[in-house]
Amino acid sequence: ATRIRLVSQPTFATGLVSGFTRILKEEGVHRGFYSGFGPIVCKQVPYTMAKFVVYERASEAILKRLGPPESLSPSTMTAVNLTSGVIAGAAAAVVSQPADTLLSKINKTSGSGSAMSRLVVLAKELGFRGLFLGLGPRIVLVGTLTSLQFGLYGDLKKTFGAGNGVEIRKI
Repeated sequence: ATRIRLVSQPTFATGLVSGFTRILKEEGVHRGFYSGFGPIVCKQVPYTMAKFVVYERASEAILKRLGPPESLSPSTMTAVNLTSGVIAGAAAAVVSQPADTLLSKINKTSGSGSAMSRLVVLAKELGFRGLFLGLGPRIVLVGTLTSLQFGLYGDLKKTFGAGNGVEIRKI
């Protein structure tokens, strides 16, 4: 909350400690620091679920066309991980964009009422399209980061001889 306030209002405080202290004094612990907790949970849970589920599904679909991982070169597997990561990152960005927008808005402003009532008001003010403003750049950012995360993860697993993990399937 302090970081977002400092970025959105540069004159709010001179640094992290002074910003933290000001928010604590003016808004209290709950309103100042936890008003964004609901939105961050509503953002992170779908974001993380989409990221991993879509990554797995994309990897499976790509490998279905290319063949089993054991038969592929390390560079091909890295390309599979990177491509699956881009797809997963894009999906995660889309799924979590509305909550991310609301989280940014609620942390930029102070207001009266409960966090949920403030979120409802913000969502109504923004409208459906407003909740998705900035989605294009976010897809690029999250897609790139997620691609690099899964690319690095796959390469490190290979380097350290880690197995493919546990696979859960319907019998």
